[in-house]
Amino acid sequence: MGTPSSTRVALYSVFLNLTITAGKGVLAYLSGSTALFAETIHSTSDLVASFATFIGIYISHLKGSTFPLGLYKVENFVALISAGVIFFGGYEIIRESYFGKKPADLHYLPLAFTGLLLLSAIVFFFTKYESKKSEEFNSPALRADAKHLLTDIASTLTVLMGLTGTWLGYSFFDRLAAVIVVIFIARSGWRIFVDAMKSLLDASVEPATLDIIRRVVSSDPRVQDINSIIARNSGSVVFIYLNLSLNLKSLKDAHAASEQIANAVRATVPHVENIQIHYEPKKKDYLQVAVPLSDQSGAISDHFGKAPFIAIVKVGRQSGEVLEQTILPNPFKTDEKAKGINLCRFLIQKGVDVIYTCEPLEGKGPGHFIEASEIKLQLTNHNQLSDVLGDKRYLEN
Repeated sequence: MGTPSSTRVALYSVFLNLTITAGKGVLAYLSGSTALFAETIHSTSDLVASFATFIGIYISHLKGSTFPLGLYKVENFVALISAGVIFFGGYEIIRESYFGKKPADLHYLPLAFTGLLLLSAIVFFFTKYESKKSEEFNSPALRADAKHLLTDIASTLTVLMGLTGTWLGYSFFDRLAAVIVVIFIARSGWRIFVDAMKSLLDASVEPATLDIIRRVVSSDPRVQDINSIIARNSGSVVFIYLNLSLNLKSLKDAHAASEQIANAVRATVPHVENIQIHYEPKKKDYLQVAVPLSDQSGAISDHFGKAPFIAIVKVGRQSGEVLEQTILPNPFKTDEKAKGINLCRFLIQKGVDVIYTCEPLEGKGPGHFIEASEIKLQLTNHNQLSDVLGDKRYLEN
């Protein structure tokens, strides 16, 4: 069901159009104006359109097994109908101005003029209210109905000018006014028609909104690449689909990151109904291998946390070629506690994929830490770094 507030506004529009139609009908009967009778028919079509808007908003948010994503596009369908009614209103004005019979023996002109002006003022202030609410609820149906009611004011003013011209004997006044008004009516109807068709055909949201989404997503340091962004309007809401590459290996961390990214987008882009994020781990064409060393010549240390040095080697994933090799002093070797865990944290920050050690770490603090980080831990019997790099087992990671 549509939001209670938007449904209530649509219901107000139905009652307003019912009042306007009845008022014009009474004035047409009293004045004997053919133009006013035609305008009453036009207002009747407005009443039908407003009732359709109310029904469209009322059922647009219903969901079920057949429509799991909701019936949001009903609003766009209703907006499309409203565009058709707007075009029909323009046709009615042209038909009455150019082909209708000129009113004769008009009666109660002051009452007819005053009544039409009063009805136009009521409609005008309501369209201001409805336009404001349509932006607040991002409702295309309310937006279309507000524009539709403005055409009612235009057609009413056309009738007034036609009556005035006829009364003064200058019949061309109503024809000139009709041409000007119909141009605005056609322009308004065309915009509504295009917006409704874009949503019904799943066209993308405007480029400015896509740029906002892209800026929010790319500002997260965990996002390596934005593979694709798809965002579309459906009624008053927006659906967003993201395909991202993340600088994360853990699926748990990636899931948490995707939730945080989705919340950041929702906080920036209004009226987002759903965000679907497909994430992939960071794809690298190389591996980083870490080996604890007893000296800088490449001798492998028997200990992990107490090792004086640590070698970090970047190796091509496909070729096994050493791309870069760095030997760093172990900054934690003199720590009284948690040497191995602190060294693990250090290696995780360096983006290490595989750790080779001579010391078994299973069941120990560093081993648990490495397992939680999803870095591969590999025991080796080799004594030299060059031997470890030569057996290529790390390429299986």
